[in-house]
Amino acid sequence: MKNVYKVVEGKGIIPSGTTEIEKEAFKFCEELEEIVIPASVTKIEEEAFESCINLQTLVLSNNLIEICESAFDGCEKLQDFVIPDSVRVIGEFAFARCQALKNIVIPASVARIGPGAFAHCSNILSIIVEEGNRYYDSRHACNAIIETGNNTLIQGCIGTDIPDETFAIGKYAFAGCNMEHIDIPFCIERIEDSAFCSCNSLEDLVLPDLLRSIGEYAFCYCYNLRNVIVPDLVETIGRDAFYYCDGLKNVLIPDTVRYIGEETFAKCLSLEKIITNKASLLKNAGLPENQVAIVKPE
Repeated sequence: MKNVYKVVEGKGIIPSGTTEIEKEAFKFCEELEEIVIPASVTKIEEEAFESCINLQTLVLSNNLIEICESAFDGCEKLQDFVIPDSVRVIGEFAFARCQALKNIVIPASVARIGPGAFAHCSNILSIIVEEGNRYYDSRHACNAIIETGNNTLIQGCIGTDIPDETFAIGKYAFAGCNMEHIDIPFCIERIEDSAFCSCNSLEDLVLPDLLRSIGEYAFCYCYNLRNVIVPDLVETIGRDAFYYCDGLKNVLIPDTVRYIGEETFAKCLSLEKIITNKASLLKNAGLPENQVAIVKPE
């Protein structure tokens, strides 16, 4: 922790008149339990409170404009807090790995949310974007954040109902979510990088018919995933897409696939069979040696 900042009896002290909380200001500060960000603060820099593992209470400045990358990443005890309607930017991984968070309300003022802003917050139950936001919405009470301009779902949770007009599931959208099943509507064309990474309880997965690409690390560490049928329109499967899915047994890959990334099936220790005509694409896919039967479709 930097010298200008103090913690007294668990409460963070920020110098009077501070306008920006510096990068790594309280990083790894285990004594910090409570912080009230003064009204003078308009920006919280990168990693300012990262891994403050005992921080529970957060009150943000009503004049705050920007919360930068990983500002509160790893604050695993952080309880629900209010994002003020002055905030315009929430950076990449800003509140990632905040396991105690249960509710997210995005105010109408927010114009940019970075990838993974709430990634691996596995206990989130409710997500709302306030009416009047020009850039994001929670249409049809979907319990998610949708980027309005491109119809991409960028943050979901265990209770999300993906709207039919959504075209993509964004990076880290469901990363760390403890769901056993999810209904992905037919209209989804892209599943982006790490979208379902570490969904440890996910067992039942039906990929949509219009899907064209599966991103890097899309389903990595989905330990309980058993069977995957890749739809007929898919052309690319990114590297490590199914890395360490050690319960995965059977995969069907269609003829439309023209690229399979490196280590796509590495550490899939239970993998028994891949049905495909594209065996040549599996050369660097990390298949367990002498274990997997590659079979042509009937």
